[in-house]
Amino acid sequence: MERTPYLDETLQGAVDKLSFTVGMQLGNYNGKVLNQNWNLLCSFTPKSEQVAGNTTSRVAGRTYSKDTYAYGALGGLQNGLLEVPGVQFVAQCSSNPTEAEAIWRSVFPERSLPEPSMNGTDLVGFNDAPVPAQMRSINSEASAGGNAEDENIGNFRHGMYALVQPTADGALITVEPDGLQNKVTVCSWKALPKLVYAQTVNFTARSLRVEDAKVYPSIIGRATWSTLEGMTRAARYGASLQPIFETVAAPPLPPPLPSQVLEIILADGGKAAMTFFNMYAYDKRNANRAQLAPSCDSNNRTVSEHWMFGNARNLGYIAIVWTTGMGIFAKVMVIRLKPRRRIRGDWTLGVAEAFELGKDEKVNQERVFCVVNGKLAERI
Repeated sequence: MERTPYLDETLQGAVDKLSFTVGMQLGNYNGKVLNQNWNLLCSFTPKSEQVAGNTTSRVAGRTYSKDTYAYGALGGLQNGLLEVPGVQFVAQCSSNPTEAEAIWRSVFPERSLPEPSMNGTDLVGFNDAPVPAQMRSINSEASAGGNAEDENIGNFRHGMYALVQPTADGALITVEPDGLQNKVTVCSWKALPKLVYAQTVNFTARSLRVEDAKVYPSIIGRATWSTLEGMTRAARYGASLQPIFETVAAPPLPPPLPSQVLEIILADGGKAAMTFFNMYAYDKRNANRAQLAPSCDSNNRTVSEHWMFGNARNLGYIAIVWTTGMGIFAKVMVIRLKPRRRIRGDWTLGVAEAFELGKDEKVNQERVFCVVNGKLAERI
């Protein structure tokens, strides 16, 4: 998780800051702000829907539909399609002490769960075994830098300790005041490499589907580390994975699960870094194409959507089959009807002329027709 060789220190710092800023917004990813008056509910943004992917994230100058995939979209084609590397974050969280150890060891099987160091009811740090050089630890108490002014936040102060691997797999533990006691939550997550098929609709990138991949994006580990740095700083000032503010409303909306909050914010932190990196690498390659080795192409292209409903309930596939079938039917009918005799030229039989033909009289046309034995024939 050292600085990528493709970026200098200034650019690497900019990429780290993008992910760090996303992590600092932890407090905006949870909670459930509801109102007693249903008519006023529309003026609030329920965070459960934000986490559920019904809203967007604006990171690194690009808008994304919220999901659990970290990837960097390229280009700005309307309805543009592309294929880019990414990862999917899959998390699990629990505040049950009997499950905490198993959740932590699901990612770090040889490491015990860190223990919070308490002074009465005040958190003073976390006790953990030495961290290997290839991993990174993030400690909310260490990030504070011993600032005495932090003590003024009182009960709003939370604690967070996280450990992350180069592949972006990791785990964290949070300690939050809960009355006279502290509530401890343990989470772990895995980053699964994926090939993301994305589309840009109304300048908003969204993932359509993914395929399993074998290669991780080169900067995903450091991006996750930077996102966690921001999350621990936000946690120290009261941000939480748990819903904080909640009032009774009708109809009630369920709060997001801590695992959902964690998946979405880690994915957004990855999107921020990978968007910057992909655009920089793309521009750099175009400027020095002759000097660089061949690379994977994003296959950026555009498409016109035939159906506004997309492929919901496989309606897109049905539309394709129907359109293809009707085209084949039309060609068959053309081939089948071509040998039949027909009137040549462009001529329209009017109502008055039809009556004239019915009386076996001539009509004022280049060709003269009449009805013979119930059939239309040219008069010679």
